[in-house]
Amino acid sequence: MAGAFGFDDGANGLFVVVKKEPLTAGCLSVEEIDAAIIGLQTDLDRVGAQMKRAVGVRNPSAFFPQRT
Repeated sequence: MAGAFGFDDGANGLFVVVKKEPLTAGCLSVEEIDAAIIGLQTDLDRVGAQMKRAVGVRNPSAFFPQRT
């Protein structure tokens, strides 16, 4: 599975996109399905980190609020 989730920084903002592909095609056991699910979780974590970086670049105060 090569990236079931993607990240788009479009004119309407930041969002996660899901790529349409058979995610568990060929899985013949519970272990293989579990591995596919772990792969999805890892991929979604990666996309989340990309989005957080993009927000930080656009608006550094989003992560480090200014004290008044």
